[in-house]
Amino acid sequence: MLKNKGIGYWMCTAAAVIALALAVVLFLFWKDMMGTSINDGYIVAIVLLVAVAVHVGFSFISVRFAAVPAVALYMTAFCLLLLRIADAVTYGLQDKGNISGGNATACITVAVFVLICALISVIACFFSQRKEEKYLI
Repeated sequence: MLKNKGIGYWMCTAAAVIALALAVVLFLFWKDMMGTSINDGYIVAIVLLVAVAVHVGFSFISVRFAAVPAVALYMTAFCLLLLRIADAVTYGLQDKGNISGGNATACITVAVFVLICALISVIACFFSQRKEEKYLI
């Protein structure tokens, strides 16, 4: 099953592995990263896990643009992350006392890695998912 996969599939797999690692980090440390004023930081991790599940699902189905739903989910996770890290990043960049806690460096790092996942998936759309080019759609 894996020997027939093309470069696009492996690029999406790399993005999914990064997203899985980010989801684990967010589940464990979202309160420390985003501060005490955020009550639902785990939502970003759930969206990343859904993107990983979509990739796993498309591993068994041969579809030409299998990375497109993952790109949409990665960008949704990025937007949700931006909404939740605003306080931590603002206070961190101003170098003033942070009222609600949070770590600006960690927030920006996670946001950059989510964008890297989206970028890898966008690039993977232009490569073949299978070596023999036989797709259902």
